[in-house]
Amino acid sequence: MTCDRRGSPMPIELRSRLQIASAPIGDPATVVQRRATSSGNWSVRNSTNVETVLTAAREQEEIGYDGVLVAERSGWPDVYAQSAWVLANTRRLKTVSAHRIGRQSPTTVARLAQTMDMLSGGRFIHHFITGHNEVDQQRDGDFIDKSRRYARANEFLELYVRELTATEPFDFEGEFYRVKGAMSGVGNHSTPYPEISWAGSSPQALEVAAAWADTFSLPATSVADTLEVTSRVRALAESKARTLRFWYNANQIVAETDERARGIAEGIVRELETRADLLRLDIERPESVSRRKIYDRAREGDWVDGSLFLGLARVTGVESVPAFVGSPQTVANAMLEHYRNGVEIFGLDPTAYTQEEFELKRELLTLLRAGAAEIDAERAASVPA
Repeated sequence: MTCDRRGSPMPIELRSRLQIASAPIGDPATVVQRRATSSGNWSVRNSTNVETVLTAAREQEEIGYDGVLVAERSGWPDVYAQSAWVLANTRRLKTVSAHRIGRQSPTTVARLAQTMDMLSGGRFIHHFITGHNEVDQQRDGDFIDKSRRYARANEFLELYVRELTATEPFDFEGEFYRVKGAMSGVGNHSTPYPEISWAGSSPQALEVAAAWADTFSLPATSVADTLEVTSRVRALAESKARTLRFWYNANQIVAETDERARGIAEGIVRELETRADLLRLDIERPESVSRRKIYDRAREGDWVDGSLFLGLARVTGVESVPAFVGSPQTVANAMLEHYRNGVEIFGLDPTAYTQEEFELKRELLTLLRAGAAEIDAERAASVPA
């Protein structure tokens, strides 16, 4: 069992993603076709409305998720507006609100976080990103190259945290930001301030994570690759007298049997390979380090560790997240292997295309919590009295 930032024990944490589209794009007849349409048009999403947001948030809270990722991309609905709706209309659910650094000043963003944190009773988490696609960055006016974006992110977070914690006015002058007499009057509900989440796998990104993040977001990769990254990040954080939690993000394709689930996954790929009209993506080859690694690994084979499916990454350039595939028990076992290795938080795909799949995903959450509790008990029993 892991601990929160105050040292209190924490169980496994399960997060989903807020669905901003009320249904897959178009209305193909079969489940495989509907999945292929959604996967192929990942970067082309519907707009949002009150009913869509509230239905998704309340449903995910009722199923038992601990939080929802509110994702960010140019052309998508505003993250903070959606997060506010979710927090105001749920009681327990957290929002993990993505913020692409560079669009707003650090002090402004810090007070925004504090306000959301205070109004929600501590249910707001900030997930910072630098952007993985130059084309998408430029749509919103950001023309700084990737290496400079990491330098900017480090400076942003330094000033951001200082605004969250300062008790006296302060000045700051860096390469990217300058303030004079800054100090927030909002305060923090969370201790010591709202949780900072971070994503990025390049050497520069790992340094930023070690310095500032409370949670490090991991892409869906093999057990061995995940262990390699978590070991590096832990060592970097320990060198700065810090600790982090790890958040593993994957999709899940579940069915009553492993064979049926694998048939669905492989059928989606076949559908995409014969439907060029579905692949309306920005780029074929990803720019970020983690996405490139997934893409390159997918070209070597569609399956990793038995049940992690990379086929969609191969045909979409990892615009589709790799998926654990199988029965609820098979998928739970695969995910819990990462829990045994120190991953505390798991991102899950909330999409269900049939009522049967909806119930199977509910079963998956139950199995994950029960399995994690067993692992926690085993660990506790092995600790000398």
